[in-house]
Amino acid sequence: MKEKKEGDDATRKRGLVAEIKEKAARVRKARKERERAASEKKVKAEEKKAREMEKKNRAAEKERAEKAEKARREEIKNREFHMICTESGCYETTLNKMFLSRRPWQPDEGGRILSFMPGTVEEIAVKAGDTVKAGDVLMIFRAMKMNNRILAPADGVVGSVHVQPGENVSKNTVMIEFV
Repeated sequence: MKEKKEGDDATRKRGLVAEIKEKAARVRKARKERERAASEKKVKAEEKKAREMEKKNRAAEKERAEKAEKARREEIKNREFHMICTESGCYETTLNKMFLSRRPWQPDEGGRILSFMPGTVEEIAVKAGDTVKAGDVLMIFRAMKMNNRILAPADGVVGSVHVQPGENVSKNTVMIEFV
């Protein structure tokens, strides 16, 4: 009988051990499930936070863009517009600093020949006191690797020649004056 009792105890112990192992496995599984759920909850919270930040950033960017557009419209409204007329019509426009600071056009007085760009006097065909007719060659002026014939704009008498052959001159330099 003692053997049977020992066998029953061993069976009962094995049953208890199996029960304990099963319970431990359920506890581990429940713990993993809770950790997974907590992790998912944390991830969802982070994603929600990221979406809210993105939404705030978009709103801030939209606000900055609206302010910039408002400032640009205000600047345009405050600009000074000028009328520019061409052959095809008149236009209202703004002028840049370079245009506003240019030297105003002056009508040609007819009594002077100015250099139209920097260059070199190659040859002078007249001297002071010579009488010339409109279209006569006064000099050869070399600019940008091209020889330019400078012609008399009208009939007249050469008053003075301010340049000499081989001389380098800058733009708008007086080269010849008429009497």
